[in-house]
Amino acid sequence: MNFKTFTKKKVYEFIYYKIKPTYNKSFRKKDKTDFENLSLKEIVSKMIPKNSKNLVLIASGPSSKNVVLSETDLYFCTNNSVNLVNEYSFIYYIQDYFFSLRYLKMFFDTDKWKGTFCVVNDNGYRSNEKVFFAVHKYLSKYKRSQGEYLLSDIFDKSSSYNALFLEFNQFLKSEFDIEFRSLNSGYSLLMLIAYFSKISGLPIKIYGLDLGLGKSEYFDGSRIDNHCAFSDINKESVNNLLSKIYQNSNFQVKNYSHFASNVL
Repeated sequence: MNFKTFTKKKVYEFIYYKIKPTYNKSFRKKDKTDFENLSLKEIVSKMIPKNSKNLVLIASGPSSKNVVLSETDLYFCTNNSVNLVNEYSFIYYIQDYFFSLRYLKMFFDTDKWKGTFCVVNDNGYRSNEKVFFAVHKYLSKYKRSQGEYLLSDIFDKSSSYNALFLEFNQFLKSEFDIEFRSLNSGYSLLMLIAYFSKISGLPIKIYGLDLGLGKSEYFDGSRIDNHCAFSDINKESVNNLLSKIYQNSNFQVKNYSHFASNVL
C-alpha cells in the first residue's frame, strides 16, 4: 500500500478504519457450529445462485461503466467496484489493506451479497501480513450472514485457510502453470473467477481490468496516479494469464476491458 498515492480524504478514512474499535452490527460472534470444514470446491458450489448464466468480473477501471447489469449474472467485484453491482448478486474480494479494513469494520451485508474471499500469499511483504492478521483475527471471532473465506500460506501451514490456499494454487498450476501471487486486486480477482468458472462451467465476462488504458481514472471519474496495476510486472502477469485463459478450452471468456480485450 503506497500512501503517496492517497488523497487527504483517503488518509483520514484509513486512520478512522484503523482505530475504529468495533465491527458493525451486521456481524455476530461465532460459536462452535460456525466453523466449517469444507473444500474450496464445496464452498464455491454453494455460493453460485442456481439461475446464474454468466460470471462477470468488475474491476475499477473506466470500462466497467459499460457493463449491462442482469439479475441472472453473478458479479465479482473488489475495492470500490462493489458500488456498481451491489443491487445484484455479487461476491466481494479483498486484498488491499485499506479496503480490507474498510470491509471488516464497515461492510453491511445484504441479500445480494453471496460471500467474500481474501487471498494472500507469503511473499515477504509486511502489507500482506497486515491483511492476513486483520482478516484472520476477525474470522476467528465473528461472521456475517454469508461465507467469508481466507486463503493463505502465511503462518499456520496446517490450518484450514492454508488447505484452501493449496487447493486454489493447485488449480492455477494444473490449468495455467502459474502460482498465486498477490500483485493487484484485479489480477487476483481474475484468478478467482477462473476457478469459479472451472467448477460451474459458466462463461466469464470481464470489465474494468484496464490497467491504465483508455483513461488513467476509475469508473467514477476520479484520477489514478502511479497505481500498482500500471506496473510492467502486473501488466505482464495479467496478459499472461488472460492469454492462457483464452487458449484453454475449459473456459469461455469475453473481455470487454481496454487491456488485452478479445472482443472486437
